[in-house]
Amino acid sequence: MFPVDLPPEPVAALVEHVESTCRAVVSVRVSSLGIHAERLTSGAEYRWEGDPCRRAPTLKLWESGSDLAWYVKPSYTVTVQTPVATTDTLAGHVVDYEMGVADLHDVRGTPVGQGTWRARTSVQAGTPITLSLVAPLPDAPRGEAITLVVTRGTLRIEADGELLNDAHLGDSVRALNHATHATVRGILVQPDIVEVQ
Repeated sequence: MFPVDLPPEPVAALVEHVESTCRAVVSVRVSSLGIHAERLTSGAEYRWEGDPCRRAPTLKLWESGSDLAWYVKPSYTVTVQTPVATTDTLAGHVVDYEMGVADLHDVRGTPVGQGTWRARTSVQAGTPITLSLVAPLPDAPRGEAITLVVTRGTLRIEADGELLNDAHLGDSVRALNHATHATVRGILVQPDIVEVQ
């Protein structure tokens, strides 16, 4: 649906440009073309150039069949499908989220994919969940009881220990050896096993 006072041809072309350029568009509502309607030819075809996904962009409007073009700042609202928080979440806690709809400009960063995510900062319900707000839940959190393993040829030595930092599989970690009270470095090879180097 187009605003009554705006010519439908350039509005339809702008909606098409936004939908083909921006990610996961649900709807586009145009409130202004950024140009007086009298300057546009009724019934003409139009095309738009420029990045419509940025906040308050300047776009180029071309009238097809002529050399007429204008740089304008149209006003429109874009809603997109994106992961959004379902509850308020404190920093450090797991974020509950579902696919929802949000204003494009409220999505600050790259939306998260599937998985379990921990909030870097407090997150309010309805907030689009992006990688700038959350981090993947570690495979083994700091303080986790682990087994330290040293292998030299056919000799294998194991000791109880504790992770000193959050880690994902394959990460280099620091761990406390409970038997010697020494800090050692190794690789997290399973959520509860560190191979000491």
